[in-house]
Amino acid sequence: MEGIESGMNFTSCIMNALLVCFLASAYLLTGCQQKTASVTEQVAVTWELLDNEMGPENDRYRAALTLENRGETALPGDGWALFFNFRHHIDETRTSGIADITFINGDFYRLSPVAPFELTPGVSVTIQYEGRGDIIKNDRAPQGLYFVTYEEQGMQADTTVVTDYTARPITNEQVLPVLSSVPRAESRFAENTGVTNRAREKVPPVLPTPRGVEYTGGSVILDAGIRIHHDAGLQGEAEYLAERVNGLLNAGVETAQGSGDGAGIISLTLDEQVPADAVSGSYQLQISRENGISITAGDSTGVFYGIQSLLALVPPESYSTPKSEINIPALVMDDRPRFPYRGMHLDVSRNFNDKQAVFKTLDLMAFYKLNKLHFHLTDDEGWRLQIEELPELTEVGAHRGHTLTDERHLQPAYGSGPYPDPDSSYGSGFYTRADYKEILRYAHERHIEVIPEFDVPGHARAAIKAMEARYRRLAAEDRPMEAEAYRLVDPEDQSVYLSAQEFNDNVICVCRESAYRFFETVVDDVAEMHEEAGVPLNTIHMGGDEVPQGAWEQSPMCTEFIRQHSAVEGVGDLPNYFVGRLAELLDGRDLTLAGWQEIALQGGGHGESGVDPSFSGNRVTIYSWDNFTAGNRDLGYRVANAGFPVVLSNATNLYFELAYSGDPTEPGDYFAGFVDTRRAFEFMPMNFNDPLHETGTDGESAFVELEPSAEQNILGMQGHLWSEPIKGPDSLEYFYAPKILGLAERAWSDRPSWETM
Repeated sequence: MEGIESGMNFTSCIMNALLVCFLASAYLLTGCQQKTASVTEQVAVTWELLDNEMGPENDRYRAALTLENRGETALPGDGWALFFNFRHHIDETRTSGIADITFINGDFYRLSPVAPFELTPGVSVTIQYEGRGDIIKNDRAPQGLYFVTYEEQGMQADTTVVTDYTARPITNEQVLPVLSSVPRAESRFAENTGVTNRAREKVPPVLPTPRGVEYTGGSVILDAGIRIHHDAGLQGEAEYLAERVNGLLNAGVETAQGSGDGAGIISLTLDEQVPADAVSGSYQLQISRENGISITAGDSTGVFYGIQSLLALVPPESYSTPKSEINIPALVMDDRPRFPYRGMHLDVSRNFNDKQAVFKTLDLMAFYKLNKLHFHLTDDEGWRLQIEELPELTEVGAHRGHTLTDERHLQPAYGSGPYPDPDSSYGSGFYTRADYKEILRYAHERHIEVIPEFDVPGHARAAIKAMEARYRRLAAEDRPMEAEAYRLVDPEDQSVYLSAQEFNDNVICVCRESAYRFFETVVDDVAEMHEEAGVPLNTIHMGGDEVPQGAWEQSPMCTEFIRQHSAVEGVGDLPNYFVGRLAELLDGRDLTLAGWQEIALQGGGHGESGVDPSFSGNRVTIYSWDNFTAGNRDLGYRVANAGFPVVLSNATNLYFELAYSGDPTEPGDYFAGFVDTRRAFEFMPMNFNDPLHETGTDGESAFVELEPSAEQNILGMQGHLWSEPIKGPDSLEYFYAPKILGLAERAWSDRPSWETM
């Protein structure tokens, strides 16, 4: 027994010693990780643009990242990486210094140390790099920088957001190689020297400018005694007006169904005598001291627009502080819209804005009589609408955070940072079904149609990664058929491509039936939400733009698909096959298919592609946006001449995320020039090949004019907000106001004389 007990004591001693060694090793390893993580917190990062327009073809830039150790411990030569988003291509082979910069996907990059690397306290290192394109805006500096530290086995240990970050301002001199001039105080002053104030009577009383206004003398007082009378069917418009007037007067204005006139009465009346060929929304507003205020229209939409004109006559100071009395001029106003389609496009995928920001946008649209919200709900960087049958679309596709696999959420983009929490950045967030229905009702009350967009087959990375997460979940549960039911990729596809935003995995495989099942399920769920909200669904926008060349070329599924379908001769025919299937699917649900200009072009718009008339007249609406690349300046007219309904979306005048000017401190994009309020105001829908503003040069063929018989195919025009540079509601408003004034003026008001010069 003593021998056994002695042996047990010996074994116990050995085990205790091993435990002590293990704990000591773990402590040392953990201490090393904590040490590296704590050092990264003390690293300051500085970015600087060095050159623009360098290289033999003047199409490159050179920039530098400097890391400075402001702590008391050295940053080691391994066990960490710096991640960031940068919206310009970086040439991995043109990096100098003791670190490598690696492209991951999209605008996501990683900087890693290269031995021998050690950043001792008080020391800095600079890594220079080059890439394609020009950088002329301060907001194009790297964004969302953070360090990740790793265990010895390569497992992620800690994440540290870079808080000490400086992006050195770009100078005018650095911009000048790209632009012939940069706005300065002196040039702005010179531009404005010829501006003079117009006489009050020559200024339209409201915007957009009404067709006819006659001032009858004097003014009318709005006060708490005002009553609103309305015809049957106008209860919603009457309540809307009452709510607005109550806010202005801090009063309790009442509504009543039935006719009425006289002082102190606002009457809302439907008149069936409005010409049948008039565009919906015509109205007459009469304001008189004796007969009160009357708004007469052929439909409730016209009454609503008359209400907006009445509200626009209220002095601006009354909106900031409620008044007991408000004076408005006595007049007669006859008005009608120029185009039936007057839209705003809002992208909430690249950077998210919540429903309150959408409500505010809808209010401004309504005030300026815009009637279509093109709601861009999905793209590579986010899926923003809850779909009941496919929960991964928002569980995975609506969040961005640090990842190299996209298994639980998408990778960072546009500086969204490492954390997928919606409170941490504008990279994460989505609308619940309840949110979406609330937005629908809010828009419907303001006579605005919501046109949801689900971008396919390109720009679909968020959907693809979400459906791969669904596939993995169901495959792990041994449910293979369900797992494949909504999968969007060919797992054996070896195709090599790079999208416009530099993604290499963002195109749906249109050769598998599950792609069509996916779209059908999304459409049916959205239709159900519209039905539950009591708001009609008329149109689904499929996107269809910028499918990169190379997609599907090395897909076994597509090779077999083409072999089995005689009408599809090669991958160049796949985009049009896909559009045809979706058009058929929607037509069976009495819905219109809409898409960007590429869906009307042969081969998806690659190369010297002409208009493909296959879908013209088949309830397919085209949004023509690219009028700035060679050969595309007249594309909107060519598509309309081919018989397609067209919404003019010309980037050079109507892309509001484009910066107001070339000043480097002015935020925004510049791929199609610059857009300010005047640029939108000058747009000539029926004559945009004009001397007032250049839209690019062909150098290949003569500009094709819009045929008189095709003028009816121009449904209208639309302003756009792509959200790459937009971070939050204040930023959103900065880009669209006041540009929206120019849009509203050209979309609503009569054709100006100078448009036909």
